[in-house]
Amino acid sequence: MFSVIRVPVSGCIAGGLAMIASYRDHKPVHLFQQSPHRALTSGNAETISRGMSSFLQDFRSALRSIRKTRAVTFAVLLSLSLGIGSTASVFSLVNSFLLRPLRVPETERVVRITSVTQSSQVDPITNPDFEELRKRAQSFEAITTTWGGDPVFWLATRPGLQPHLAAGAAVSGEFFSGLRAEPVLGRGFRPEEDQAPGRDAVALISHRLWELEFGRSRDVLGKTIGINSRDFTIVGVAPPSLTAGVQPTVYVPRMMFGTLLGNDAKGLGVAEAYARLKPGVTIEQAREEVGRIGEQLEQEHPDTNLDSRSTPRSDFAWRRVRELQEVRSYFS
Repeated sequence: MFSVIRVPVSGCIAGGLAMIASYRDHKPVHLFQQSPHRALTSGNAETISRGMSSFLQDFRSALRSIRKTRAVTFAVLLSLSLGIGSTASVFSLVNSFLLRPLRVPETERVVRITSVTQSSQVDPITNPDFEELRKRAQSFEAITTTWGGDPVFWLATRPGLQPHLAAGAAVSGEFFSGLRAEPVLGRGFRPEEDQAPGRDAVALISHRLWELEFGRSRDVLGKTIGINSRDFTIVGVAPPSLTAGVQPTVYVPRMMFGTLLGNDAKGLGVAEAYARLKPGVTIEQAREEVGRIGEQLEQEHPDTNLDSRSTPRSDFAWRRVRELQEVRSYFS
């Protein structure tokens, strides 16, 4: 890593001239002639004393002004506090979503898939889009999804404990294996746990929850936790800081999402979709293939296809899947 530090030009010129004179006269030249031991002469001490006296006088004057204008002072301090706090919050958000990279191996081969309507509106892909894309696309080793945005679950880490709100994620069966994000302990979800709605009540917990609630015990595997009043068996511990943004406390299979919310899982939209390119496949090739699949879906489902002039029949109507973005460009 290199750093560029600005140095005053006048200092550089003076130093250069002194060195030239030194070489010319064959005499050593010191750019800083004053000895550090002469810093506290009587004149310097008097100057420092006057400076401290002036500082204390200004400080007392400022205190008197504050006492006289307490309301104004309070307003200024409040404004500064709110400004600094909001700035810190915004930076934390930007850092989470834009600056911090996705921590998975070979990030350059991971892409994000979104849905783009003919009016250029970018949306998450829907569940039917995802299912068809997973069947037809040949450019990817795996296509993974997280459902429902950033869901919040009622989580009880032990039977009988009062549940508390916790960030969650409902993911497809290939989420951990497709991103090559190996669990710290246990396993990820299996493909068969991504088949039947409401059948496989298994979960992975976050690394932080494992540390705080279970003391990093390896005996956590097989234990039962409650999520929205339903029992789930812990099968693994997720790696720390897997995704950018809000870090989920608990991961569940996407086929359990509808059961937890009391809805039909088939109708729920996909929040994010990621795919890992096969070796040798470029972004352009993958984009072209996904575009063709999107056109096929438009022809096969014209009644639910959206354009810039139509009104969607529902919030989860079919949309054309045609945009691919590199995760590196999206998060960094």
